[in-house]
Amino acid sequence: MNNKHLIKKIDFNNYLVDYNDILKKLEPNLKVELDLYKKSLMKKCFLYLALAVYSTFYFYWFIFIPLYMLSSWYLYRSLLKENLSNSEINKIEDKLVNIEFNKQLNNYQKEIGIINYVPQDLEYENLGLIIGVGNNYNNAERNLIKKAFELKADGIINVNLNSTSSTKLNGHIKKGNGVISSSVDITIHLQGIAIKLTK
Repeated sequence: MNNKHLIKKIDFNNYLVDYNDILKKLEPNLKVELDLYKKSLMKKCFLYLALAVYSTFYFYWFIFIPLYMLSSWYLYRSLLKENLSNSEINKIEDKLVNIEFNKQLNNYQKEIGIINYVPQDLEYENLGLIIGVGNNYNNAERNLIKKAFELKADGIINVNLNSTSSTKLNGHIKKGNGVISSSVDITIHLQGIAIKLTK
């Protein structure tokens, strides 16, 4: 087929879209990050312990006790991985997955075809209407492509742009004189049809 629209089939075997699939791939990286995090806890332990010892030379016992307890707590948590809270582990996992997801999204953005009309010479499955919103065109386009990526779309057709604006008024009175300033916020809406080629 002569596809002059630059929309082509994308091999999604090269991509990981699902969060858990990405996390599984990053298991070795996660172990390294957790080890680094525990080392940072160990550094805090020694810092607070040093401050606690230093305070004893000046007889600041009221400072020594809380600092010593704090350093012991960091030491205990840095030695045992299982004592890291779920929120701490989830935060590290989210950080790694977001980095990997954005790398894949960058590659996908280079592959996906985007046109602003409905082609007549393509055979495709309609995956649905998607909308990307942002405070500028690039952000809106990125969010649109992200939604297409999550649907594993080969392209986006019939793309159109709308924008909305809102004015904020800010005022204050100084020595009887009122001063009013305004700012305009613009929101860009990009919408299109996500498609998957059938041939």
